[in-house]
Amino acid sequence: MNREETQRTMVLALEHAYHGDTFKTMEVGDDEEYHFILKASGENKRVIHIPTHIDALEQAFAKYHDRLNCFIVEPLLQGAGGMRMYDISFLKRARELCDQYDVLLVFDEIATGFGRTGNRFVADLVLPDILVLGKALTGGYIGHAATVANCKVYEGFYDDNFTHALMHGPTFMGNALACSVTLKSIELFEIQDYMSKIHRIEEITRREMNGFSDPRVKEVRIMGACVCIEVYDSDTIKGYPQFAYEHGVFSPPVPELYVCDGALCDQRKGTG
Repeated sequence: MNREETQRTMVLALEHAYHGDTFKTMEVGDDEEYHFILKASGENKRVIHIPTHIDALEQAFAKYHDRLNCFIVEPLLQGAGGMRMYDISFLKRARELCDQYDVLLVFDEIATGFGRTGNRFVADLVLPDILVLGKALTGGYIGHAATVANCKVYEGFYDDNFTHALMHGPTFMGNALACSVTLKSIELFEIQDYMSKIHRIEEITRREMNGFSDPRVKEVRIMGACVCIEVYDSDTIKGYPQFAYEHGVFSPPVPELYVCDGALCDQRKGTG
């Protein structure tokens, strides 16, 4: 940030990454299902996508470290890219390499934050330079997001001199109602001990899915309050979203995937 290292124009990201639907975040994304129109305009040479394998991570840093500005990830759980889950060791190694080569590590915890992975934040386990929050920040009642940065990053853009300061302020930035809802949502998250509820949801899910097997099922993935059942053929779950809706469950119509994020506010016996 503001280091005058003009060659550092590249961004490292993950395969199947999803970071939003504005143009610049779509450039960082790697999800053909969502961004195929943008991809048709040509390959972005400034964004490198790698799988969640430590050897691929090390190779990318060895090759591009002097041109990398940042490494942005959805930590532990890639949501819209297929509910793909990976090990914390990958993020720990990423932190080491970012420190070694002076590259910013950015965690997009818009979907994973506030306990969804079974951790309050993945940033509690591996500390990023920049943390992006949204969705559960307000409990889903109103749109709001926040970007949290360490002192090194903050001091790079905060200045009374307009030529050095980051002059960026969207129309609804700092919306008073959204900020009030956010503060109350965080308060409720703490005093109602949502982390215990999340751990209970994961415990129940793992217990109920233990031993589950079906030749049509490719893999069952569970993390925190998230469960994903991947099938070989999308026809296997054809009509499922409507069936789930009729039984009080909202599940997105994703090919080959049955996805369910447990409701953290559920007060029924055994879930909280």
